Amino acid sequence: MGILSKLFGKTNHKLTKREFTEQLAQELQQAIPNTHVRIVDADNDEEISIHIDHDERETNIVYPDNLYASYVQERPDFAAYKQNIINNVYDVYYGEEESATLLPNIKHIQWVKDIEEVSNQAQTAPDTPPSRLVTFPFSGDLVRVIAMDYPSKLAYLFDSDLPEHTSDGSKDTALSMAMENLRTALDQVEITALGNSLHRIGLDQTYDASLVLLWEDIMPQLSFVGEPVLALIARDQFIVADGNVPEDIAKLKHYAAEQVQASPHALSAQLYVYRNGRIGLYESLQ
Repeated sequence: MGILSKLFGKTNHKLTKREFTEQLAQELQQAIPNTHVRIVDADNDEEISIHIDHDERETNIVYPDNLYASYVQERPDFAAYKQNIINNVYDVYYGEEESATLLPNIKHIQWVKDIEEVSNQAQTAPDTPPSRLVTFPFSGDLVRVIAMDYPSKLAYLFDSDLPEHTSDGSKDTALSMAMENLRTALDQVEITALGNSLHRIGLDQTYDASLVLLWEDIMPQLSFVGEPVLALIARDQFIVADGNVPEDIAKLKHYAAEQVQASPHALSAQLYVYRNGRIGLYESLQ
């Protein structure tokens, strides 16, 4: 079953625009409390829209046209596009009532491109500059981004968000804040032996991979003889092995390649190695 089918509960049937809009309306109703979500012009594909009513706010209108086209075309950024719409509508009603905790996150570079494209598609003002996520290099095909972790949702920091979330509008300040917040969770890190030298490094299934940024704090808890080899397979799959155990490296490489195809939050099938105080691609440093 493909990702779009999973999201919309169909296997061999493309939803009509009305069916699609009805299911999107249901998702909006579930995501945004204390609102009434209704469909207007349900029988007119050209005019159909979703109206979100709230007792204390103006009615917000969502037009499903572009999102439906993304669904029909089976675009890879469809899920991110849909979630961005839901997040934006939520923010209209509740965005100012919640405060966010900044936390570092590891993402694939293509994910960054997809999210920025979705954000820019949502811009309506003709002179609005392109939206850019706050990013920092990591290694290989991965980069660091900054999550804005709200009590009821997860969003990501754009350049335009910096003045609101930092004292000086600096991305370096945002990263420093995020790292300090992650560091407070070090006592919650769980290291699970998987057999021989293989170990899983876990936290909460959302920021597991982010723990690689605190590797020097975690490494002393492992009794490796060789250099640590790291797999950042998905946001909830951070697995390490001893570089002196070739059979474990082979197992890890095979497992990463397999799981990165299956995980909904996949990061990378590449292996990394900690050497001389830095993390780099394992194969390029051999």
